[in-house]
Amino acid sequence: MYEQAEPVRPPFPRPGRSGQTSGPPPQPPPVRLPKGASDQRQQDEGTSPNTYAKAERVYYTIKDEDLPPSLRGVGRQQQSPQGERDLDKECSGTAALEQRLDKLPEEDCAEYHSSGSTTSGVYSIGILPADMEAFCDMDTAGGGWTVIQRRQDGSVPFNRNWEEYKLGFGNKNGEYWLGNENIHLLTNQKNYRMRIDLVDWNNELRYAEYSTFRVSGESDGYLLHISGYSGTAGDAMANKHHSSNGQRFSTVDRDNDDWSGHCSQLYGQGGWWFENCGASYLNGRYLGNCGSSCSGGQGVLWYRWKGWSYSLKSVSMKIRP
Repeated sequence: MYEQAEPVRPPFPRPGRSGQTSGPPPQPPPVRLPKGASDQRQQDEGTSPNTYAKAERVYYTIKDEDLPPSLRGVGRQQQSPQGERDLDKECSGTAALEQRLDKLPEEDCAEYHSSGSTTSGVYSIGILPADMEAFCDMDTAGGGWTVIQRRQDGSVPFNRNWEEYKLGFGNKNGEYWLGNENIHLLTNQKNYRMRIDLVDWNNELRYAEYSTFRVSGESDGYLLHISGYSGTAGDAMANKHHSSNGQRFSTVDRDNDDWSGHCSQLYGQGGWWFENCGASYLNGRYLGNCGSSCSGGQGVLWYRWKGWSYSLKSVSMKIRP
């Protein structure tokens, strides 16, 4: 918590012939509070009739850890060498804080898009822990998509353990998994839909879109809530025969699937919301262009389009309110 610097008021207008001031005392400019900060105001009696009758102090209540590292500590009161408050420095620090608060990252890619950022690329995501970034797809289907997963060249292995899938891994400009904890934080702040773009080795594009997509927290095994399919790739995640809806996440070192065996260990050692191993597996091994003769159930799979023995060229999972 830190206190905003006390605003410096200009002196009252000079008294007129009647001894009264010619107008009311000037008011300080309004203070722009950071999003989520509380505002407490108190009136203090002035100490000198030659300056002002009453002074208003405005306090921010905000934790340093809720701000990006570059903003932590900005706006705290500064002391002169003699221990007295240096009002010029305090006001300067406050102005710097207010200016830099305008540059706080947006909560997701949809907000960046709404505020005029329409170039696809890597952006800081404000709702996530400090310095966390994601790739924003500003081109597909109207833009504003926060990419949570992407496979495109096999440069990043996806046979990872529970902790790695929890925190995320990879390169935001290339292949990556955003992290189950980050996906949980994002999808529990507002209602999201998910789009999956899939490309085969003939560069044919199909997509699957779900009107509801949400991931519960770690205590629930990052359980998946998904429904409302539309698209051209077929429903491989929420259909009545093979559904990932209501499934907890499984990894090679944590078996949460509904099968008596261990889907992750058997099929490529990647993490996913398996049922009885299900009809989709976008975190499987990147097998390259082996056509329809790939090892069954091992590759980057979307059964409703290409079956169990075809590993896709590229896929991306992205969400938007």
